[in-house]
Order: sequence, then structure tokens, then C-alpha cells
Amino acid sequence: MDFKKHLLALLLFSLICLGFFFINLDDFFVSDDFDWVHLTANSDKPITSYFFSNYHGENQGGSYRPLMNLAFWVDYNLWNLNPLGYHLNNLTFYILTAWLIYLIVHKLSCRHSKRRLLAIISGTIFCLTPNHAEVAIWLSGRGDVISTFFYLLAFYTYINFRDSKKKGLLAVSLISFCLSLLAKEMAITLPALILIYEVFRASRDKLKANFKVILYPAVYALIVLVFFIIRYLAIGLTTGYYASDQLSFTLSKSYSMLLNLFSDSLLFFQTRLEFVYFFQNKHLIFLVALALLIYLSIKLFKKHQLEISFWWTFYFISMIPVAGLLFGIVNDEGERYNYLPSVAFSVILAMIIVKFFRKKLIFYPLLIITLSYFGYQTVQKSLAWQTASEVSKQVINDLPKVVSWDKASEEQIIAFALPDSYKGAHLLRNGFREGLELLYPGKDFNLTLLPISLLLDKDNLGRENIDWQIIEDGLFGTSVDGNFIVTSHLARKENDDYYFELWNYNYQNYTADTVKIKFKGEFLEKIKSRKTYFVTFNKGRLISLPLLID
Repeated sequence: MDFKKHLLALLLFSLICLGFFFINLDDFFVSDDFDWVHLTANSDKPITSYFFSNYHGENQGGSYRPLMNLAFWVDYNLWNLNPLGYHLNNLTFYILTAWLIYLIVHKLSCRHSKRRLLAIISGTIFCLTPNHAEVAIWLSGRGDVISTFFYLLAFYTYINFRDSKKKGLLAVSLISFCLSLLAKEMAITLPALILIYEVFRASRDKLKANFKVILYPAVYALIVLVFFIIRYLAIGLTTGYYASDQLSFTLSKSYSMLLNLFSDSLLFFQTRLEFVYFFQNKHLIFLVALALLIYLSIKLFKKHQLEISFWWTFYFISMIPVAGLLFGIVNDEGERYNYLPSVAFSVILAMIIVKFFRKKLIFYPLLIITLSYFGYQTVQKSLAWQTASEVSKQVINDLPKVVSWDKASEEQIIAFALPDSYKGAHLLRNGFREGLELLYPGKDFNLTLLPISLLLDKDNLGRENIDWQIIEDGLFGTSVDGNFIVTSHLARKENDDYYFELWNYNYQNYTADTVKIKFKGEFLEKIKSRKTYFVTFNKGRLISLPLLID
């Protein structure tokens, strides 16, 4: 009977996720997606080699996530350049993760009178949590969706092993944990979670303390140690990422990430940003308010204080790996960092709602309002990603129309101020060249990309954004409406070919309203001596500016 009900829960979560993300199943590739697919399509390395190197097949820097390489390798060989298959695989992991949450809550809440209802609401809230759009839709965010699936599978099979003593379950748990680590480093917190579970289990069942409380978590911790050794041998980094030798943990960064992650669980878009700005320098007020909220939520339960305490502990433990990173400060970009913590947050929210089950006048309105609010925000997020995918596809398709594509190898194409993101959904900060090479294989083109981008939203997407003027040996662009929509992580950059500088640069969010570009040396002479196209994004399309530098 339980098995059939569990399958019905899986069907429910499948219908919810398909209903809310159906419009994104055919979304085009964006940003890093092009990098991953291009790498997969052009690599001559065996797929197994990525278990001993970074994602580019090199042994210096980068990230070590071989399961990401494997996932894209499988998708590319099955679907080629059809994004539908990629999205279906992402969504499958997403649905199964919601189901695992249901199974775990059902298992851990064995003494809860409404445990099945609690489990269903927990999984449903997870399905509808708006901050999951980046993971559920963005193909390059699949590291989180795959890692979290195997993380929860490892935990679920472990708690079943502890009850049944079946060693096969322990083996499945250990293998799942290894796969989770190979998808993304977020999984390193599982040993701590298992230790907390052992304490929870001993307290709940009034068991005598024994060495197994430490032994089993120690086995998982040993796997983490081996993982870091392999990671170091593969990319030369232990705790670092990309070009950084190590993560930088400071109290300021950790507070900022905590503030962003917590606010991102309930608030979205401009409302979240205003909340973060308000509390950014009010550390004590926010921390006291958060502590009071946790205390009151625990005191709300008389019989299940241990259970909700476990989930709050899970929530904060899962934040540790990202405590040294930065969340989006001009939009909701970076919500993938909240994916694993949102597992616990979904359960906590569900527990609070179910607490009022006997009080129908509170329970039903609270449940309906929560699901409606989350559902509405999820639709807004999915629409933003759909728009981003449409813009990405249009820009890639537009380039051959705005230049002499048959002479692209002879003439010069300089692209700048391409769309960075749309309302937090990634666009073409990366991947423009790779996208062109994927869609026009074998085509030779002479393209120079300047690392200057535009932040788009619904107000500026279809209108003129930058007024470009010719200056001596370069270009000068100003925001038409004065808004800070030009973005780059550098206020100024100079090399042998050009330099640019952003004026009125906001170092807090990397934006400006004015940009100056100057070309230099041999590159400048090439521009003057051959046909050159200055390509940028304006009025909702890719355009070639009618400019001539003498």
C-alpha cells in the first residue's frame, strides 16, 4: 500500500513540475551552455579522462566536476543540438529530488500523525520554490540538480540501512555519495548531516550512545578526504575554484551570503534586493531576528521539537560550502547556491503549515497562499528564462544577417555590449563564439569579443539602450536613459589590441552608465584597412553600427 502511495506522490510531483516548467522544455542554450556543449562536441578525449582533470581536460585550475562532463556527453550523443533532451534530463533529476524529499520526510516523521501529508506538502513546496528556476532550467546549473539528487539518495539509503542493517543499502549510499561529490562540491556536508542524524536518532529513540554514532560519519568523512586528494591531483586545487587558489571565508562574506540565501527563500526580484540592501549593514538586527524566528518555530512544536531542530541544522550545514562565495547583487543570479539549503527550508515551511491542520481556518488559507505565491513567482522566473533563451537564439541567428557572412574570415567583426542577463537569467556573458561555432560548424570568422555586457529587464529589452558615437580611434557609449546597465567585472582593461574603461563605475555591483573604447597598434591598423563591423545589442536585436574609424 505504501509503495503505491509513494508512486502516486511521484506522479503528483511530475505533473506539478511539468506544468510549471513545460514552457522551458524547448528553451535554447544560453551562456555557459554553449561552452559545455562546444567542449563536448569538439573534445577528442575519452570521457573517462575528465575524472582525472578539470572540465576542459587540463590539470591546472578550473573546476572538478566530472559528472557534469558525463551528463553533457550523454545528452550530446543522444540529442546533439536539440535542447529538449537536455531539459528533460534536468527536469527528471529535479522531479526525483522532490520525491526523495517526500520519502525522507515520510521516513523521519514516523511519529507524526500527519506524516504523509507533511511529506507531500514538503515535496510540493520544493517543486514550486521559485529560486529553483536557475537549476531546473539552466543546463549549466545541472551540477546542483545532479549532486543534490545523489546527496539525498545517499542520505535516504543510509537512514534505511541504519534501521534494516542491510549492507547493500550502505553500499548504495556510499556510491551515491561519491557520485554527488563528482557532480559538485556542495556534497561535502553529508558526513556532518549523518552525524546530526545519528544524534537525532539516538535522542528520538532513546538509544544508548555507541561508537557507531561516530564510526559511520567518519567513513563518509574519509571519502571527502579522498575526494579532495583526487581533486588536488586533477586540477591542483583543494578548496579553491576556477582561478582562485582557495576560497576566502570572512565574516562579512558569510553574513552577506546568509542574508542573501535566507531572503531568497521567500522574496524575489526587486523585493529581495531591497530587503538585502536594508539589512546589509544591520548585522545584529538581522541575526537577532533570525534567531528569534528559529526559536519561535521550534517552540511552536511540543512533540516534534527534535525534528524541526534537525531540519534547521540541515539548513545551516548545507550553506557552509558557499559561505565564501558571492550572491547576485543586481538581480537574483546565484540562486543555485540555495538549492541544497532549500531542501530543509521546504520541510520547515511544510511543518509549520501542517502544524495548523486541526485549525482549518488557518491551515487551508496558509497552504493556498503559500503555494499560490510560490507558484506565481515560479511562473515569473520561468518566463524570464524563456525570454533569455529567445534573445540568445535570436542574437546567434542575427550575426550572419548583420555582417557579410560569406566574407567573415576576411573582414573584421568586433562584438561588444551583448546581453549579459535578463532579470537574473543568464544570456551571453559567455559562450557567444562557441554558440556560433556550434550552429555554423566549419565556418571561419574573424571575431573579437570585448568583455562589456548589458543588463536587461522588461523595461529596456526592446528599446535603444546605448547611444554610440565615434571618437578618435574608438567608440564612446552612454546610457540613453541614464540607468546603469553596462556591466563588466573590470572597470578598466588594456591589452595590445584595445583598452576600455567604464565611467561612473559602481564597484559594488559592477555597473556603469558610460563606456569608452579605444583601439591600439596593429589591431587599429587592421580596423582602418579592412571592412570592420561593430556589432552590439540594441532595440531587442543584434545590430551592426554604421560606424567608420578613419
